[in-house]
Amino acid sequence: MAEAPRKKSPRAPSLSLSEALDRALKVYEKERLHPAPTDVVAQGMGYKSANNGSALSALASMRYYGVLERPKEGFLAVSKDVESYRFAPDESMRRALLVSF
Repeated sequence: MAEAPRKKSPRAPSLSLSEALDRALKVYEKERLHPAPTDVVAQGMGYKSANNGSALSALASMRYYGVLERPKEGFLAVSKDVESYRFAPDESMRRALLVSF
């Protein structure tokens, strides 16, 4: 009797949405929407470089939520939705933007 191959569980983000958004806003303050090397983005979030496990996990979670984009290889940029969230005039618009993430 052949056993069915085990399926891996889907990957889950290591950060909550609010934490990912807070970190994206920190990066936005320094880089705005400009593409920056991954090390610069990681340093903007408080890591020494992007070459350690916790920084890579945080960056992956932020990309999963869509608060970071990869415009080209080796570079990351804060998404335009984060800018819209930051400058939303009222709480109802912010809530609507959170649902879109």
